[in-house]
Amino acid sequence: MPFELYKENKLADHLEDVLWEWTTSAIIEYFNLELKENEWGGTEGVESALTEEQIKELEAYVTAEDENYEKQQWHERRSISVLDTIIERWYEEHGS
Repeated sequence: MPFELYKENKLADHLEDVLWEWTTSAIIEYFNLELKENEWGGTEGVESALTEEQIKELEAYVTAEDENYEKQQWHERRSISVLDTIIERWYEEHGS
């Protein structure tokens, strides 16, 4: 039987969890955020603690990273995807 990797979906889920934790931790530390408890007893999402000004700063970073990508400069696209998701959730939550 030839070699085969199994359960790669579990690896993808693990990588997504690591990227999400790494990116949100960087945001929490940079903006000195304190996340509150939600109605289910868990911690609110980072997008709930961000202000519009902070979201604009994250959007500027994502835009700059997109321009760097077009110039063939390396950066981790999956972390940018996490930032995009946080930004989208913020706008959904704030109706903008």
